[in-house]
Amino acid sequence: RLYPVSVPAAEKGIPKKTVKIIFSWLAVIACMVAIFCFSAQNSDDSQSLSEKFSFLLRFPEYTAIIRKLAHYLEYTLLGALLSNAFYQTSGKQKPFISLICGTLYAASDEYHQLFVDGRAGRVFDVFIDCLGVVSGILFFFALSFLINRLKLRRFSHD
Repeated sequence: RLYPVSVPAAEKGIPKKTVKIIFSWLAVIACMVAIFCFSAQNSDDSQSLSEKFSFLLRFPEYTAIIRKLAHYLEYTLLGALLSNAFYQTSGKQKPFISLICGTLYAASDEYHQLFVDGRAGRVFDVFIDCLGVVSGILFFFALSFLINRLKLRRFSHD
């Protein structure tokens, strides 16, 4: 039996905005799951992964710095994704809500690490994570600003 080819969501009657909202929140959830999985690694596995990554970057002596940078970057991504998801959902930029959600997730992540073998929850790591969330929010603002400027420029030239 032949099955029909998948039809894009818009042709099925699902509004494009709804699809954007769903995918925006799925990206947030995927990022949170990835962070959770990294945090669920015991200390030996986490250290091993950091050392391998440091070696690939040709900076094996900077493993500790690379670990903190990884914290920062994963939460930068989360901050940008949260900003996008709240924007897609409400049509408005919600930086403080994004910051609160990112900070609460960072705190819960550090709390989660208290129960992982050989890991510890650190207030300093929450601080680094929050800096990452703020950077992600600022990145989203900057990108939104540039996209809007380009749209205005294109519209004014048409």
